Amino acid sequence: MKHFDFVIVGAGSSGRTAVETLEAEAPGRSILLINSEESLPYKRTSISKNAVNGYQMDAFAIHPAAWYPEHGVELINGQAALRIDTEAHTLSLESETISYSKLLLATGARPCMPFADLPRGKWSALWTAADGLILHEKLSGLKKLAVVGIGVLGVEAAWQAVSAGVDTVMLGLDTRPMMKSLDPMSAEPLEMAIRKAGVELLTRRKVLSITDIPDTGKISINTDSGNINTDYAVLAVGGEPEVSLARSSGIPSAKGILVDSSLKTTVPDIWAAGDCAEHAGGLVTGLWHSAENQGYVAALGMLGKSMTFENPPFRLKCEVFGGYWFSGG
Repeated sequence: MKHFDFVIVGAGSSGRTAVETLEAEAPGRSILLINSEESLPYKRTSISKNAVNGYQMDAFAIHPAAWYPEHGVELINGQAALRIDTEAHTLSLESETISYSKLLLATGARPCMPFADLPRGKWSALWTAADGLILHEKLSGLKKLAVVGIGVLGVEAAWQAVSAGVDTVMLGLDTRPMMKSLDPMSAEPLEMAIRKAGVELLTRRKVLSITDIPDTGKISINTDSGNINTDYAVLAVGGEPEVSLARSSGIPSAKGILVDSSLKTTVPDIWAAGDCAEHAGGLVTGLWHSAENQGYVAALGMLGKSMTFENPPFRLKCEVFGGYWFSGG
C-alpha cells in the first residue's frame, strides 16, 4: 500500500491551492492529488464562458501535466475516492487503497438536480469541462434552448446560446437576473440587454418537471404558469456541497462538511475546504476566491501552522450580452 504525507481529494480551486501551498512550504514531503475528472485540474469558471466556441479538454488547465511530477505531486485523474477509514488512515479509490498522514477533502459542490426522471440526452448542467463540450456539440443543431435558472451561470449559458444563434428562453423563480449578485439598479441594464438580444426572459416561474414530448424530439419545461416546448435545456439552478464521501465515512456533515475556524473537521488529521465545507453559522461560501483562500488555510493547518479562516470580501465579474457586470462586497 502506498503512503502519502498529504492527500487532497478534489482538484478544484481549494484543492489546487492546497497542493501549491504544501509543495512550496514542505518540499520533499509526498503529496497525492485525486481528481475525479479525466482532464487536468482546470479553472472551472472558464467553461460557461467558452461553450459556444468549443475548446480542447485541457485548454483551461491551471498547470501543464509536467508540473505535477516536477513539483513532487502525484496526480490521479479520472478516479473517485470511495471511502475513508478514519481509524486506519486509509482511503479507497476505484483501483487501489492508499494510506495518508493528513487528508484534505476539497470535493467542491455538485449541481442541484431538483427534477426527477429527466429526459436522457436532452439537458446539461454546464458544470464540468465535459458538460461544456457536450453543449458545444448540441448548439450547432438546436433551434431552441431553455435555460432553467437566471443566476450567473444561467445568464452565461444563455449568452452562449444567443452567440450561437439559438432561440433562447430563460426562466427562474427570481424577480430579476443575477438577483443574488446585483442590486436592482445594476440588474436593470442587464435585463434590458438580455431582452434586446432576443431572449425570452420569464421571471417568477417555478419549474415543476421536465418531460419528453413523444415522437417530436422535444421536451416540455412544465411550470406553474404553463409549459414551454424546447429542443434542449441547460439546468443552472445552483449547487450543493458534495459531502457523500464524508458522510459515508462518518465525518460529521450538515449542509456541508462541518469545520472549525482552521478548517479542521472533528475527525483527527482531516480537513475540509472550499464549496464542500460548512463554517460556523451554516456558511457555505460557493465562490472561487474564497475556495482558494480556504485551500491555503487548510494546507497551513496540515503543516501544523495554525491560521484562522476569515471569509474575504467577494467579487464577481460577468461579461455577457455586450456588457460587463461586476459586484463585490
